[in-house]
Amino acid sequence: MQQKGIIYSIGNVRDVSDKFKVRSFILKETWKTRFGEQENFIPMQVIQGNCGLLDSLEVRDEVIVQFNIDGRLFIDENTKEEKCFVNLTAYQIDLTVPRENADSGEDKAPTTVPTQAPPSGQPSTTTGPKSQEAPFPTQSPPEGDDGPDDLPF
Repeated sequence: MQQKGIIYSIGNVRDVSDKFKVRSFILKETWKTRFGEQENFIPMQVIQGNCGLLDSLEVRDEVIVQFNIDGRLFIDENTKEEKCFVNLTAYQIDLTVPRENADSGEDKAPTTVPTQAPPSGQPSTTTGPKSQEAPFPTQSPPEGDDGPDDLPF
């Protein structure tokens, strides 16, 4: 999967055990609706050898993140209840505009941050970013009409 957004924050590398390390970051996604701009903050992570993917990035960089959805089941030792958690684990991060051209307003091809190969079973992505459709209508309703409800349910 992929998601375009702005790097909102970057955490430090944490050694979870002597064989496992993780680094968290938050991606900020924004889109326009007829009510204004909407924001979504997406917590993501990189693990093991991919922790270095964030070294060359800065807060406010616009990126496209290639990631896997990792869900795990576990039994809560206190309640003996089965529970689930989900991690969004990035394996590739591409700058949408190279930093040296970011202020010029020029449209350039995405620049790839050095990365490792995707996890086994994950297809390699070598094409450019896919366009992202707005999840809500972007046109204003005719005057005197409030238009359809924009709630997703």
